[in-house]
Amino acid sequence: MEAPEGMLISASEDKSVKRWDPRSRALLANLEGHMDEVTCLLATRGHLFTGSADYTIKHWNLENSALQATWEGHLDLVTCLLELEGTIFSGSRDRTIRQWDPKDGSKLATLEGHFHGVTCLLAVEGSLLSGAGDRTIRQWDPRDGSLIATLESKTGITCLLDCGEAFF
Repeated sequence: MEAPEGMLISASEDKSVKRWDPRSRALLANLEGHMDEVTCLLATRGHLFTGSADYTIKHWNLENSALQATWEGHLDLVTCLLELEGTIFSGSRDRTIRQWDPKDGSKLATLEGHFHGVTCLLAVEGSLLSGAGDRTIRQWDPRDGSLIATLESKTGITCLLDCGEAFF
């Protein structure tokens, strides 16, 4: 996660997000607003995005810890967040990936194709990869949301990692 230097951010089942100073172990801020556990985080350029089991994404200002907006649209818990090409992508147990404009929170696209919940997202060479419990990794074009390819696995996909020459 790209957080400001010298800052640690944690999310928990108690519905809160906390900013810490890792050197002094001091709590800098307690961000509250979700109605259920916080399941994923994304920090980028002074902003924090949090996904939750309450089906929402919240946009926070990291400088003053203020809530900027709440994005609604998923029909189940939000499992993962990713920034790609200036937009935010969210994966959910509702089997969709949604693309959002980070400036105003408007939904730009909904990518559908998984048969089980989306568990992870990864950006690789201009493509969006998604893993899900349906034992597939799907490759998407983030510009138009079209499905490029599907890779089959023997078990559900829980996470993806880009290793340069390959991804796992």
